[in-house]
Amino acid sequence: MLFGGALLGLFGAPAAALRLTMHGVTVPWGAILAVITLGVCVRGASYWMRSKIAGALVTIGWILVTLAYTALLPGGDVLLPDVSRTFGYLIGGFVVCLVATWWPMVKPSDDGTLVSVEDVGIGISDVG
Repeated sequence: MLFGGALLGLFGAPAAALRLTMHGVTVPWGAILAVITLGVCVRGASYWMRSKIAGALVTIGWILVTLAYTALLPGGDVLLPDVSRTFGYLIGGFVVCLVATWWPMVKPSDDGTLVSVEDVGIGISDVG
């Protein structure tokens, strides 16, 4: 999960620079797409592993790589410059990761209603 989060940071940060300008309005579609993808992957990891820790590991991997991109390179270059779309990517990504990680997980029960995953006993069944 940590490696997957690092890959999201590795490819998400350069994608955050993609934008489209039409009629004087700039749309940072790369940052929006990267943040949405990040949220889906964090939530998917939590569901796949049935643990919020999996989502937290993806988040930590993303944060480590993304913060490395904010550091100055030896030539003085920065991959994530000090502009509003970068702040949107960083803050939006962090907020989406928090929400995706800590939102309660639910699964459908046998009668079709949604039950919290924390309420479901693993390997325990009612006999009666």
